[in-house]
Amino acid sequence: MATIAELQSYQRKAAARTRITVACPPFYLYIHPTDNFRFLNYAIPDAPVERLGRDDLARLRVAFARQGRLMRFEFIHEYTPQLRGLLEGLGVPAESEAPLLVCTQETWREAAGPAGLEILRLTADSPETYLAAQITVSSRGFGGDGREVNAERIADLRRRLRLGSGHYLALLGGIPVGVGAYTVPVDGFSELVAIATLPAYRRRGIAGALTATIARDLLAAEVRTILLTAADDAASRVYQRAGFGRAGTALAFCEG
Repeated sequence: MATIAELQSYQRKAAARTRITVACPPFYLYIHPTDNFRFLNYAIPDAPVERLGRDDLARLRVAFARQGRLMRFEFIHEYTPQLRGLLEGLGVPAESEAPLLVCTQETWREAAGPAGLEILRLTADSPETYLAAQITVSSRGFGGDGREVNAERIADLRRRLRLGSGHYLALLGGIPVGVGAYTVPVDGFSELVAIATLPAYRRRGIAGALTATIARDLLAAEVRTILLTAADDAASRVYQRAGFGRAGTALAFCEG
């Protein structure tokens, strides 16, 4: 089983593959090159943080502002257990607390979806209609009204696919109903992200089937450890059916 330090290290390495990195000790900022969407931009500690003062926070705030981004942090609580209290003490609002799960070759399990479910693995050469559907379903699946699909967002999706991330589209009766993705595999690690199903198609096993399919593909490609952050305990039970188990706690803090 991978250690917490190895899991946090992988998240830093994977973010650096597709984002601009900005050093601001004891953190690195990971900035999406074109998109200011809050969940795509954040800082991760480069080592366990035991002290953080107002001057440190001011430097971080300036570093984010120079990139035109909100100040936001993502980290594994067990890796740096004092950081949560430090950020709270400095008045940085907590954004989320979620179960961090892990799957390996030994724990993976098949999870069947509904009859007629088709799961497509997208590539940089996939038709624009599929790439556009992936962007739209992802937005609506996470409670948005469908992010605007434009040439820039499609080009960015193709860019990330070429860099080694993976994106999947689930169709039911030919209708796009779910999406999922994984981050660039590094040193035998990868992370499942953005698993989402349209509200009208939930509770049919689509998310579980997507999770199992993506994890199976990664394990077949010699990934040894797959991370996944569940939205909450209820969502984590869906992923447990595909062989994921609790490894830690993912925290996010965001100002603004």
